[in-house]
Amino acid sequence: MSTGEKFELGVALKGKRMCVTTNKGSSYQGILEQITDCACHGASLLLRDGTMQYFLAFSDIKEMKEEVELEETLLDVDTEIDQ
Repeated sequence: MSTGEKFELGVALKGKRMCVTTNKGSSYQGILEQITDCACHGASLLLRDGTMQYFLAFSDIKEMKEEVELEETLLDVDTEIDQ
């Protein structure tokens, strides 16, 4: 995924909860709050998780995806035990 593609994906997912994995294997979760494209530092994003803030350069990002929270549902499952 190119830096441009990551930037476009970031813009589309701004305000959503993200999971970002870096090229070094570190993972960060948080709300995608800000995207910047600075000539000297390149494109980066700001993730916020509570009081923690993570500034990540798009060039260091291996994978980014939206975290989808599953609604808690209770399923009734009938199981039969063969004897």
